Amino acid sequence: MIVTTSLDDRYPAHQMLDGNDNTFWISTGLYPQEIILKTNPEGCALKSLKTVSTNIKSLKVDATIDPEPVNFQPLVVPTSLERKDGRLQSKDFTVNTENTRYLRLTILEGYHDFTTVHKVEVA
Repeated sequence: MIVTTSLDDRYPAHQMLDGNDNTFWISTGLYPQEIILKTNPEGCALKSLKTVSTNIKSLKVDATIDPEPVNFQPLVVPTSLERKDGRLQSKDFTVNTENTRYLRLTILEGYHDFTTVHKVEVA
């Protein structure tokens, strides 16, 4: 399950999970933007998180162990991403959680009106 705060039918949210850097989800240009991902109904342990994106200036990641997407706790503090002027930004985060059921990625700021997320990988 993926929930996003903006929708463009040409660039659906599920594309950020297909493993292909050439497909993506695109924001509508207003900030913040949120992406909520369901990891596993029973929860799962996470050791790492990788994002591939464009034009994201600042990003934070929260997680919850609750059975519904509520009561998120910080997992990654707001992090600045390097400006790449439309080229892909790749960011690896080391995380250590148990029983995570949902992740929330919040794009706090962008370098341009629109940002894209090409890939979100968790391990």
